[in-house]
Amino acid sequence: MELESARSQPEPTSPDYDSEFLFAINQLASTIPILQKSISYKKEHVISAVKELKSLLPKIQLQGSKFHFKNDHIELKRMPMMLRLFKAFDNNPTLKLNREDLVRRLYSCENFESKSKQYQETIKYNAVKLVSRGRRLIKTTFRGEVDDLIEWFPYDEANRVWKFYHIKVDYLLRFH
Repeated sequence: MELESARSQPEPTSPDYDSEFLFAINQLASTIPILQKSISYKKEHVISAVKELKSLLPKIQLQGSKFHFKNDHIELKRMPMMLRLFKAFDNNPTLKLNREDLVRRLYSCENFESKSKQYQETIKYNAVKLVSRGRRLIKTTFRGEVDDLIEWFPYDEANRVWKFYHIKVDYLLRFH
């Protein structure tokens, strides 16, 4: 496993505010006053608030086989199942996957229901284990930088789904 400094990527000229950033606005609207005010105003105000929020958030992105976090990255080329796990979430913090959806994305199972029960349970178990290993990989690679900032692959027990990551509000309250 290699840990290298990532090259700075130029800012896109027309970022996609509909997914990651609007998700972050909804998540943080109750904690940052500028967002509370901006949500009720024009779209330009929301975009301005998003740009301010974006400056507070670390870079989290999968590009090819490299997972970028802040100014570093993990090369996943030699870890094909881990790469599939990261790709399964499409760099989208709002995407929620249950076990069956995750299995389909990881193993490309078309007729999953037609497989034996033992095979289905084994594959589901392996998918859950892979999520756990993904969390551990991030925590050990970025050593402590992530614990107070982001929860990786959080599991919602009520809905029985995983998300790619969840930004902890406590982290953003430091800037309030």
